[in-house]
Amino acid sequence: MTEYIRTIYLLKKFIANTSTPEELKETEQLISEGIDDAIWMEVLTEHEKSFSTRQKIPASPKASERLEWIRAQLSGTDRNNRKRHLPFRSIIPWAATIAATVLIAVLFYPQLEHFMKKENPAAVMQLASAGNQSQMVNTPDGSKIWVNNNSTLKYPSEFSSEQREVFLEGEGFFNVKKNPDKPFIVYAGEIKIKVLGTSFDVQSYQEDDEVTVTLATGKVEIAFGSGQSGQNAVLSPGQQLVYNKCSNEFIIKKIDPYASYAWKDGLLVFDQQPLDKITKTLERYYNVSFVFKNEQLANKKVTFRQKNEDITSIMEILSFTAGFSYSVDGKEIIISGKQ
Repeated sequence: MTEYIRTIYLLKKFIANTSTPEELKETEQLISEGIDDAIWMEVLTEHEKSFSTRQKIPASPKASERLEWIRAQLSGTDRNNRKRHLPFRSIIPWAATIAATVLIAVLFYPQLEHFMKKENPAAVMQLASAGNQSQMVNTPDGSKIWVNNNSTLKYPSEFSSEQREVFLEGEGFFNVKKNPDKPFIVYAGEIKIKVLGTSFDVQSYQEDDEVTVTLATGKVEIAFGSGQSGQNAVLSPGQQLVYNKCSNEFIIKKIDPYASYAWKDGLLVFDQQPLDKITKTLERYYNVSFVFKNEQLANKKVTFRQKNEDITSIMEILSFTAGFSYSVDGKEIIISGKQ
């Protein structure tokens, strides 16, 4: 694992309050030595959304006053998030997460402000896609990137002379323009993907335990893991790597790659996927929540291909295909059993 990726990995574990004693010691050493502004921006992308307007944080030099303001903002935001997601996600204890986030925000808010305000010849561009709509962007080198729903892409207005770096949270499909002298690097959570010219899909949502990389054409090199367990893998076309962030283990399997990136063409394609994975995707697309009354159905594998339409049409076809019945209560969809 590169030093850059290792630092991001350690800081994210620190924020999530899941660092081992050895990792905590290493993190404290990194903080004392100073961490680049760009790394803090990447690590805190999801946490800066907790502040409705960061400029409203009190300018007082007293950390305690900033702490009280931030704690009030985080506690209110976190309660809303818990109400919406807790029944359907396996999450870290919220109090511990708030405590770690507040500590980071108080210590490094001035540093983030400096990064946002300083003049930078290569400004940071951001593309965020919400709802069930995907977006496409042409990067400065001529590559094309499609960003799936509830995903965020960050990239510079101009790439450096040595390499092309972008940051992804969520899912994106990359069609990278070939340039042997300037590698294209994608940072997606705990993994780093290095390519010269190729097309591939990356799915790396923060709340998921797994990161997947699916290669359509060309070849990619993937670095992931931590410390002595850091690993590398190379994919060939038609292969998919599934990396488990909790166990630090991965598998590589042969699949139809189009199923992973059909979303960019407005299609929902699932090839022998368990229903709980399909419903998780639908939750992101349509801002709904699913409850399984029959837990066996959650593991049932289904092949499903359909145009991305309204949730009512999707559920009618999916329930017929998978053989289950369901009911709707507001934003909650209850899957109860076989028809």
